[in-house]
Amino acid sequence: MTFWSKIGYIGVYLKKGEIMVTERQNQDIVFRINGSVDIRAAQKLLDYFNVMETISRNQGTEEQAAELAREVDKAWWTDNRSRFIK
Repeated sequence: MTFWSKIGYIGVYLKKGEIMVTERQNQDIVFRINGSVDIRAAQKLLDYFNVMETISRNQGTEEQAAELAREVDKAWWTDNRSRFIK
């Protein structure tokens, strides 16, 4: 099963029928997965949902995100420049 979103895709390899139950409980969606599922695949699925939840709460603009990225890049370059330019 491959999940696609605006941020890209995450491949989670689950055989048909391995997700046993999907249900809604109040405001939550609950997945019950067979214990034979590879734990790394299940973790990728949880990581994907955590990213999507974080993105959904984002209140910033694209311009603010770009400015933050520039600041982080500048700080990283200041800290690491000597490793690349001798």
